[in-house]
Amino acid sequence: MVQAHPVPALPPTSALAAEDVVNTHNKLREIAAGPKPNGWKESQSWVMSNVHALLLDMLVRVYAFADWAVEHNDLANYLGFADIALAQICQHHHFEETIFFPHIQQVTGKDIMAQNVVQHHLFAPQLEQTWLYVRHARQNLNPLLPNVVKDVPPEVEGVDMTTCPLDADKPFDPAGLRRFMDEWVPALALHLGDEIPTLSPSNLEAFGDKDAKEIDAKVNGHLKALDPHWFLCSAIAMMPNKTTKQMINLPVPVRRLLVPFVFARKNHGMWPYCSLPENLTFSGSA
Repeated sequence: MVQAHPVPALPPTSALAAEDVVNTHNKLREIAAGPKPNGWKESQSWVMSNVHALLLDMLVRVYAFADWAVEHNDLANYLGFADIALAQICQHHHFEETIFFPHIQQVTGKDIMAQNVVQHHLFAPQLEQTWLYVRHARQNLNPLLPNVVKDVPPEVEGVDMTTCPLDADKPFDPAGLRRFMDEWVPALALHLGDEIPTLSPSNLEAFGDKDAKEIDAKVNGHLKALDPHWFLCSAIAMMPNKTTKQMINLPVPVRRLLVPFVFARKNHGMWPYCSLPENLTFSGSA
């Protein structure tokens, strides 16, 4: 049975160890651990809390394992995992800004998601620079390795890297990566907590059954378009099976056969950086 790598302790000076960030993370986990509310409007804050808790969980692991991966000569797998983790966040926010939030505004007639977009822009450039850095750092390893995440949005590919303090042409710099993450993680964590109340039932009161089905179809279409070798596998390996079954309604043959025997095998060395890699096995997917 594949097992997760033990997570190294965060340095006390880490932004991810700061009291306000930890409190936000714990609050998201608390909401996510509860039962899924009945009704579409009532469940949206629960769904988003699960997503945001997952994103923060992955960020913690990117930060915590940076030195460990160098010491254990496992940079190829670690940087592949970091590529996946940062892609999850960037893709999530891009979808919100281009599809999810505009749809909510259209149905409600109110720009209740405006503050969420403003907050995105407080950390997006640095987040995207970090994503490109870990991708370039992995590409510079010998032997040359293919990218784990194949499709990077054009707006990310075009990010100005001249303002990034990290130099991907030099050997991977775990201390530099952590210092840079410390600069933008607080703004991201604040946003991940602040967004949840904007998805309250009262804000979504205008949504009828037809509206809910339409936005769910857009969400599902977006998720299905992402490569399951990285997106689906990392999500499954970061959430309890009970939650996964509520969040991602996969047919049993996909969850129990395609995922463990096809999708998860491609990047198998990266999954121990997740919290629950055993979920990607046949025995662990029940």
